[in-house]
Amino acid sequence: MDRTVIYGVLNWGLGHATRSSVIIRKLEQQGFRPIIASDGAAGEWLQEEFPHLEYRMLQAYNIHYSRRNLQWPRLLWQIPKMAKAAHKEHEILQIWADELKPVGIISDNRLGFHHPEVPSVYISHQLRPRMAMFSGAAAWAHRQYFKKFHEIWVPDDQDIKASGQLSKNGKARKIGLLSSLKPEESTASKIVILLSGPEPQRSILERKIFEQAEDLPEDTILIRGTNEPCPERYRRRIKIYDRLNSLDVSRILAEAELLISRSGYSSIMDYYKLGKKAILIPTPGQSEQEYLARLHAASPYFLTVNQKNLKLAEQLAQASKLKSPQPYQKDLAADLFKLFSK
Repeated sequence: MDRTVIYGVLNWGLGHATRSSVIIRKLEQQGFRPIIASDGAAGEWLQEEFPHLEYRMLQAYNIHYSRRNLQWPRLLWQIPKMAKAAHKEHEILQIWADELKPVGIISDNRLGFHHPEVPSVYISHQLRPRMAMFSGAAAWAHRQYFKKFHEIWVPDDQDIKASGQLSKNGKARKIGLLSSLKPEESTASKIVILLSGPEPQRSILERKIFEQAEDLPEDTILIRGTNEPCPERYRRRIKIYDRLNSLDVSRILAEAELLISRSGYSSIMDYYKLGKKAILIPTPGQSEQEYLARLHAASPYFLTVNQKNLKLAEQLAQASKLKSPQPYQKDLAADLFKLFSK
């Protein structure tokens, strides 16, 4: 019996792709045949990770961030574009479902990726999105989409509560933290910087780091999260990589004593999984990352820094006092896909 599961992944940074890879591997282990659907950088990463799996293209949401420090007005303005893309992906999924006869559908934050007659799962940690004065309206609008799915999975742990109030929903199932990275033995002495997320803010932070590169130890590693050209790599003493697969990232992060990155939710899950302390720099004006940065600043594992206040020499000294969390070791539940076997 061909137990096909169509798996749609949102291209909004690489976080949705990396965390979804954990579930895709679990599907394969349990005898399902995942077919992956995405677009852009997330799609490219997934094809590199799973070259043996069928891949299909979806229409991009094409969400763009502002260069200013207030993001929600521009995001609000782009809601009609997101709704149109969700409608298009819903239409194409109906055609694919008729063709492939899947036993299940999984959507990581793709709003239209569900089918009324095929068990459909929605994965999100942001069931109550943050959008300043429009947070209530945004939560209501989001609920109109995800209530059409048969199950809602939140990538979080009941004890850690890494997503805080963002995922509060009585019908959602917490399935544990999702990270494609693997803890490894290491002397853990380096600083590793990971850049990710939409432009132009990724490049703005990259430039600020290059401007302060002299304050970093010579063995510092920077993972840029993009394959775009980087002339700075030839003028800096730190080691620079572009975009890496999860195996290479795991090996590099194993050598890290301290990580520096955005406060994206997938990054925070990675750090709990690896047992790493970090400096978190939220994308300016991105309410979700700012909320997560505030939430985790209360823990002994993370230091939060506003991008405009980045002063690496000072903050590296402060971060030396942080503790490292115990590596997260829980596995996905054995009955995670029981919905697809009914």
